[in-house]
Amino acid sequence: MQEKKTPIQQTMTPLELLKSEQSRLKRESKLMEKELAADFQYIHENAGSLLISTVSSLFFSHSKAGRKNASAAEKPTGGPSESIVSSLANPELLSIAGGVLPLVWSVVQPIVLAWGMKRVKNIFSHLFRKKRV
Repeated sequence: MQEKKTPIQQTMTPLELLKSEQSRLKRESKLMEKELAADFQYIHENAGSLLISTVSSLFFSHSKAGRKNASAAEKPTGGPSESIVSSLANPELLSIAGGVLPLVWSVVQPIVLAWGMKRVKNIFSHLFRKKRV
């Protein structure tokens, strides 16, 4: 499927067409870079409030319609543990946990290894210790 060419494009050589396409792509990429830099600047300046709002929305998110239905019904429920379980079933929490687990493992791994080595050392030291009579 061929594109319709404008009169200017019909008079341009293939090399000129490529150069104009290249310059258009460069302009678009610079514009995208500026937008991305502005987004990163916003994230950098507001990282604390974004993190707090994300965590609070994960654990305390309930739709307004859900709140109205719950207050209208006013049925006794299983208590606060039910809301915790429903917030833990949130797919957003699972996606965040998937991204955080490698970081947590990199922090916990040295602690676990050090504890395991001490434990093995104690076991071997008790096996080969001379018994005092």
